[in-house]
Amino acid sequence: MRKLNRRHLLLFAAAALLVLINLWRWAPSLQTPGKSDERREAAGQFQPEDFRINVLAARTEANQAAKRDLFQPKLAIVVKPPVIKIEPKPEPPPKTPEQLEEEAARAELAKIKCVGVVFREQKGQAFLVKGDQVYLAFIGDKVGDRFILERIAPDGVYLKDPKTNVSAQLPISGS
Repeated sequence: MRKLNRRHLLLFAAAALLVLINLWRWAPSLQTPGKSDERREAAGQFQPEDFRINVLAARTEANQAAKRDLFQPKLAIVVKPPVIKIEPKPEPPPKTPEQLEEEAARAELAKIKCVGVVFREQKGQAFLVKGDQVYLAFIGDKVGDRFILERIAPDGVYLKDPKTNVSAQLPISGS
């Protein structure tokens, strides 16, 4: 067999010491009865009495102080928003008959498109479309109900309403 050297003897002595300390600490027969409860409480050991639920004590505690309960809704604090009076904007004055007539002329002018221009012997002729109506007009001809063709140029035409003086230059469009 092998001989035990000094290092092995020290390790064996340390292990034996640890076993003896554990036996003394945890063995209930080695302790006195009065110190047993104190040591058990200090070591974190529980007894069956520790798991008994005292329902009456829990109810009185709940009644005495409100505790946070995750399953009960919180009472919301309602803050009323400040009341802001919004004054209505003053309505614009009613439009005059002349203004209404100008708006109608502009609306009709927006529907007219120039689709082509032709020059024959220094005289121009314009092809104008308003909705599904097609007009072939020379300078001075009436287009639609209101407008007179005043000028024809290679890039478009110039229309004017003599009653309201609403006028516009219409470029040649593809449709």
